[in-house]
Amino acid sequence: PSPPCPRASPRRTGPRAAAKMLHVTAPAALARVIEAAARLARVKINATVDDAAVPTLTAPAGTVTGARATLHYLCGLNPASELMGRTLMEEAQVDSWLELALCEGLLPPPPPPP
Repeated sequence: PSPPCPRASPRRTGPRAAAKMLHVTAPAALARVIEAAARLARVKINATVDDAAVPTLTAPAGTVTGARATLHYLCGLNPASELMGRTLMEEAQVDSWLELALCEGLLPPPPPPP
């Protein structure tokens, strides 16, 4: 078994502390994926299931729409979790997996620009 993810350094507790104010609205299946990613990243979120909603994350710093952007933001809040990869190549590979999930219909498409 792999060792547990290292805890974030005290310097990085700001985003994690602010995460208590994060709210995610998403369709049911995607809400479960987002909640799982948040647990792996050790980020607390408040999720609302709305099957008609575009995946949306609301944070103190602003709002993000779309499944990929929401997952990317949550995983980036705790860099020690390394969910987005440790190197530039690993980050690109994670992005390619998310793109594949989008193409295969496992993630909903991003919303059209306003």
